Amino acid sequence: MLVTTNLFGDILSDLVAGLVGGLGNDARRQHRNGCGNLEAVARLRPRYRGERASANPIALMLAAAMMLEHSKMPELAVRLRRGINDTLNIDQIRTGDLGGRFEYRGVYARTGQAYRKRLTTCSACQRQSRSRT
Repeated sequence: MLVTTNLFGDILSDLVAGLVGGLGNDARRQHRNGCGNLEAVARLRPRYRGERASANPIALMLAAAMMLEHSKMPELAVRLRRGINDTLNIDQIRTGDLGGRFEYRGVYARTGQAYRKRLTTCSACQRQSRSRT
């Protein structure tokens, strides 16, 4: 953990984002007075008109994983992170900013498949489904 002012925190987070592949892969958690904010660090937008589907969704999915951890559902967060890892590193499905050729829809779809595949062994999910019936 590093505590700094907002300006220097923004500069440092931008610099360090290069270690994880760029701003499109970086999520942030901020806490103040018992409240938290989870977000993607950058709003990556397409460079050219007509490229609306080329934005990188990884940071949003990582922020969702942090939200699951914050909500006391760490097993689901781990499964989401593993799904992201499988999508990027095993299946090589990436958006253009990561050297890939897929739109965000392909990245979301493959990550969702990997996540759902692991849900059958998730004890938190099984507890929730039993409590609903």
